[in-house]
Amino acid sequence: MTRYPIGIQTFDEIRDQHYLYVDKTDLVYKLANNFKYVFLARPRRFGKSLLVSTLEAYFSGCKDLFKGLAIEHLEKAWNAYPVLHFSMASAKRGTVEDLDAQLHRQLALAEDNFALPDGSDQDVTVRFQNLVARAFQKTGLKAVVLIDEYDAPLYPLRSGEKKLQLLRTELDSFYSALKDLEPYLQFVFITGITKASQLSIFSELNSLESVSLSPDFAALCGFTQQELEQNFSEGIKNLGRKYGLDRSQALQRLKEKYFGYRFSKSEEGVYNPVSLLSAMKNVKTASYWFETGTPALLADEVLKARADITKLEGCEVKLPNLGVPTE
Repeated sequence: MTRYPIGIQTFDEIRDQHYLYVDKTDLVYKLANNFKYVFLARPRRFGKSLLVSTLEAYFSGCKDLFKGLAIEHLEKAWNAYPVLHFSMASAKRGTVEDLDAQLHRQLALAEDNFALPDGSDQDVTVRFQNLVARAFQKTGLKAVVLIDEYDAPLYPLRSGEKKLQLLRTELDSFYSALKDLEPYLQFVFITGITKASQLSIFSELNSLESVSLSPDFAALCGFTQQELEQNFSEGIKNLGRKYGLDRSQALQRLKEKYFGYRFSKSEEGVYNPVSLLSAMKNVKTASYWFETGTPALLADEVLKARADITKLEGCEVKLPNLGVPTE
């Protein structure tokens, strides 16, 4: 019986506990070996945290976790780099004090992991810089920095420009350290929901490349039609049995419900992972993403503007409005 990893965002748990994993490791290898500073934007509940966890396992040299996957035959060295994994998801109280407390906690865990001196007497930016430099000195390998949901601390502040500016300044200070740490860094990966133009990270890190709308990585998060048909046969069969549908009809039902997210003009669309996995586990098609991933900020702005959302259907948004330069 297939085990579906609903709510599980750690790659090692999925692999160790034999949950279903749709192999994206060829794209993980391509991403990790062709870039140094990378930014990826995706909606909520789209697999960003699992991707970060997969990169952490890969750069930590956990070869056994990748047995049977595409990357097993692509990677030869399997170096165990010092990996620093930061999640901003827990810093949502909208204060500098809360943000600093969360960062100090994660920095302390990293110091313990690498048996490095306690840096709690330093501010978060200096502590971060020293941690990276010391990790490099101790291991002889450059560090990998993974930042998940980099923009999460900003979302609670829908109003109050003064508090918002204080938080931006603190985030800028922390992220700007990456520029000075370049000699000690092997790879930097940053995820978020959108590209916040108010943060200087995107102007200071000139080499930060966004792959958010890259054709090469359009299927990095989410499931393609081919991946659905190859990996979910049991679930498709169960859904068909419940609704009295044959395989092609069950596939059509899933497509009408969950397909069509497109992250590149030239590539096919993908299925939302939380919706598809939930439908398979529950043997029921329902509005799973809307129940768990509704962007409150967007909903608030729609209410504030008194917008008629029915008029948004069919609207086109140009690439410059998404923060992506046109060629």
